[in-house]
Amino acid sequence: MPRASILDKLEYRPTIMQICSRSASSPTVGSENMKHERTNFDWSDLYTFLHVARDGTIGAAAETLRLDVTTVRRRLTALEEATGITLFVRSGRLLHLTAEGEHIFSIASQMENLGGEITRDATDAARELAGVVRVSTMEGFGSFYLAPRLSRLANRHSQLKIQLVNAQHVLNLSEREADVSINMVSPERGRLIVRKVGQFTVGLYGAASYLEGAGTPETIEDLQGHTFITYVDDLISVPHVRCCPISLRTPRPPSFAPA
Repeated sequence: MPRASILDKLEYRPTIMQICSRSASSPTVGSENMKHERTNFDWSDLYTFLHVARDGTIGAAAETLRLDVTTVRRRLTALEEATGITLFVRSGRLLHLTAEGEHIFSIASQMENLGGEITRDATDAARELAGVVRVSTMEGFGSFYLAPRLSRLANRHSQLKIQLVNAQHVLNLSEREADVSINMVSPERGRLIVRKVGQFTVGLYGAASYLEGAGTPETIEDLQGHTFITYVDDLISVPHVRCCPISLRTPRPPSFAPA
């Protein structure tokens, strides 16, 4: 088996790539006008129960729901009668969930979340993507990977105009320099949505034609005196791509073979 080269060992840990976008207001779910088919209870009663459990008093829940206290109390009574369960016990002005009430609260919360997902999915499916969106990313990634895929997205949504910005520095989303940024630097401030989308590895490589003449380094010390092609330090805005050891960045004077 061939000996392992130092080029194989100088491989750095995977670098996380993140996609960031400006946050948007999420649609709210649930209203006084929501109507569902009655089974053993009315969803409006269950929805009211959730707010009473969260707010702690009937009065606070009534204010949140913009209902009168009598209506909130009537809905709680209807739910208890439909389920046959005592949902709350009173302690002074506050209402506390019983053990059975805690169980109902857990199930009702899941139902509320699922209802929200249905509403959001239906809204997104019905809405045609349109307008201008500016995507910022690194030059190599944007040119060789992202551009072909963005063209397919644009073909599916004729009203969507995508501006791809290949920048050497990270644009500021908070100042609306871009709408979406795919980069290797976590944002330090701003109300942003951040999601990991992948990772890649930075390493040190040598062309076969170069190694034939200069030799293949086996240790870190062997790298001294070799010629490197790397980024210009003053222009590096993403430290993760700085893979060449600092002690090796001093360029070697060029040598010329005699004519």
